This record gives sequence, C-alpha cells and structure tokens, in this order.
Amino acid sequence: MKPARLLLAEDDSRYALRLKKNLEAQGFQVDVAEDGRAALEKLQVESFDLLLADIRMPRMSGLE
Repeated sequence: MKPARLLLAEDDSRYALRLKKNLEAQGFQVDVAEDGRAALEKLQVESFDLLLADIRMPRMSGLE
C-alpha cells in the first residue's frame, strides 16, 4: 500500500523538521512548505492526501 502524502505548511523550520521526522516514522510521505503561499504553489502542481497548516505564518496564513 502506498503511504499517504502529507503537505506540512510551517514557518518554523526546526518544528517542521521535527514534525516531518515524526510523521515519516509513522509511515507518511511528508513534503514541507515554509508558509501558506508556498503550500498553495505546491498544491497547484502536486496532489496530497492531507494538508497540515500552521495558523500564523508570514505572507499567507493557514486559514487563508
């Protein structure tokens, strides 16, 4: 079975790396975007099963 693809939008690089490692240890395939706008750009060219987004980020928040 193919692992679920997750997109993590998080502007804190240390937290993003820690969360990415934890999710990958659980069998997920994780891609990281540094803010909401970068996540939106990735979503326009790739498909993901789930988006995990920080609420407060520069340029574009997780809510936007």
